[in-house]
Amino acid sequence: MNDARRASLAARAVYTAGMKVLLGVIAILLLAAGGLLFFQQHVARRAGVQASVAHWEAAIRVDPAAARAELERSGASLDAYDAHLLAHTFGDALYAVKGLDALSLCGDDFGWGCTHQFVADAIQEHGLSVLTSLFASCAENDPLAAFACEHGIGHGLLGYQGYSAADLDQALALCRAHDPEQLLNACEDGVFMEYNMRFLLTIESSSTAPTLRPSDPKDPLAPCDTIGAGYAYSCAYELPKWWLSSSALAGTARIRESAARCLTFDASDLRRSCFEGLGTAAAMATGLNVSATAAFCEAATDDPGDRLLCFAAAAYRFRMVDAPDYSSVCSRFGLTGTALSTCAAFQSADPNARERMAVSSE
Repeated sequence: MNDARRASLAARAVYTAGMKVLLGVIAILLLAAGGLLFFQQHVARRAGVQASVAHWEAAIRVDPAAARAELERSGASLDAYDAHLLAHTFGDALYAVKGLDALSLCGDDFGWGCTHQFVADAIQEHGLSVLTSLFASCAENDPLAAFACEHGIGHGLLGYQGYSAADLDQALALCRAHDPEQLLNACEDGVFMEYNMRFLLTIESSSTAPTLRPSDPKDPLAPCDTIGAGYAYSCAYELPKWWLSSSALAGTARIRESAARCLTFDASDLRRSCFEGLGTAAAMATGLNVSATAAFCEAATDDPGDRLLCFAAAAYRFRMVDAPDYSSVCSRFGLTGTALSTCAAFQSADPNARERMAVSSE
């Protein structure tokens, strides 16, 4: 067995063990707003997560529909992170009890946490042979739910392959091979997020510090500056989450550092994608707090167009997770006139249309 294969198998073992422990660690994105403390607090919940999976397994065996209704009731009383985590535990239990045919029971609640978990578990058990079936199941959903579903496949693919540059290339190629039209690069986004943030390795680590992709101060745009052109847009979109999480700076300085790095992309479409990623990170870093998200985007840059991209992408994230009154968030950001109408149009767009939209503050 060669070293690459050993590394891949080791990564798979880490993934499988970690999935059963804390698969809701997506909220590590909150590091941008002092979230290391937040992350440490949630690491302490590991035993609670395991108990939740056991509870859902027992409930699903008795009555899957009743268990699903209980998830809706329980999640409604939680904040966005905890509800998403709860949905992850339900998805883990649902797959364990019912298997592949039960994906439709996940629904779209709580940021599609159930779907993310379910598809990742399926890849770990069945390997690459299950991809065709998973992509077909994703395609049966509306565009937003399909995006979340394919994004989860991307996470699962990289966790299955491993974390080397070669593994990254292979996972991206698998995304493209199984879904050549690429629903707003959903699968690719999941691959790049997992490559940068390494949630699954963090879960397995005995440390409460996140196991992020190592950074090179001389090349903060890596791997986006060398990745194939067809994948660069997704790559640029995912970088700000990683920058914010790995930065040695704090507060506004950390935010502005990431925005400044977005500007170092030579291609305008990659700069745009990067600022969209910054807006998404803003919504998550502030726990979907409208005023805090607005302050984040205001602090990021003095350029009106780039700032509007941050606002618009943040507003889209509010919609993606079905936040309360998400349709009014652009006005609650304090936007008016053309900026308001642009933000609202961006938020309401079909996922495949967003990157083609003109975004102007004029």
